[in-house]
Amino acid sequence: MEYAQAHYYGERLPLHFKTEDHHFPANDYITSIQSINTTLYELNRRLFKGNLDCELFIHPNEEGSFKGITSVIVKGAKKAGKGFLITSTALATLITIAEADSTKRFLRGLTDKEIHIEEYAEEFAEALRDVIKQIYITKNTDLEKKIDNNINLDKVIKAKSDFYKMCFKNPEIKAVGFEDDEFNVERRNFLEHISNDKIRPLDSLYRVYDAIIISPVDVDKKIRWELQDVVTKHIIKAFMGDEKFKESFLNGDFPLKETKDDDILKILVEYKRELKNGEIEISDILIETVFSFNDKEITPLDANLPEGTEFIIARKTPMDNIWGV
Repeated sequence: MEYAQAHYYGERLPLHFKTEDHHFPANDYITSIQSINTTLYELNRRLFKGNLDCELFIHPNEEGSFKGITSVIVKGAKKAGKGFLITSTALATLITIAEADSTKRFLRGLTDKEIHIEEYAEEFAEALRDVIKQIYITKNTDLEKKIDNNINLDKVIKAKSDFYKMCFKNPEIKAVGFEDDEFNVERRNFLEHISNDKIRPLDSLYRVYDAIIISPVDVDKKIRWELQDVVTKHIIKAFMGDEKFKESFLNGDFPLKETKDDDILKILVEYKRELKNGEIEISDILIETVFSFNDKEITPLDANLPEGTEFIIARKTPMDNIWGV
């Protein structure tokens, strides 16, 4: 379906629920739209590096069970900043991406189609619509086999799982379809479209801080220390992973000040990370090394730090050195 504005092209995507009545819970419908919208966004990001200017439209409902009509709209190729632009450069970029082996294999594996670019917006809208439909009607064990290792669609699988969890919880939904006259997935098969969280390990981040001790741990238990970064005032809650310092601190070798002055540690903090359903999450925070306690050096701050370590510590200026600060 063509739209009034030049270069806009939309492909109709019914959300068809087999129900007894022609009405539907608002929250369930919102979940459905959010799921499809997330899938569209991620497909653009993962297959076309976010270069398409596209969005999901909603149309008035039509008669027949409960049928919400959406459309995948492709407006053009993105340019820097807001808006869109169809230029030879923009098209060349998209064609190069669309012709990439991983993208072509994925499109062929799900839809048996390729993008030929003759009618640029039409081809991309149709491809995205067809891919979304196939993702939602293909059971997850088969879908995993069709996703190239170079394409991370964990967030899409999570969005799809959320959609089918909603369908499963609503006993009124007997089947789901993405066509006008056909229900592609029966209720008895809903669970085949729900997956557990997908977790992929990521490299840790490391930061060196000068940190004020807010709440130390003076008992031999696994409890988080609470500190405050001197520079950014950011609160750090982390387990003490420096066993040598921990033992000395518990033995009373590093007593806290009895004045109102702050107790300060220079520390290396490890932020353990993972990719959970396509989103980066911090799985744990550890104080790997304590370099100093109230200006008393414990371990030299040398070059044997993890690659990419970031320093969040106050830097002395030339004037500080002159005045001996």
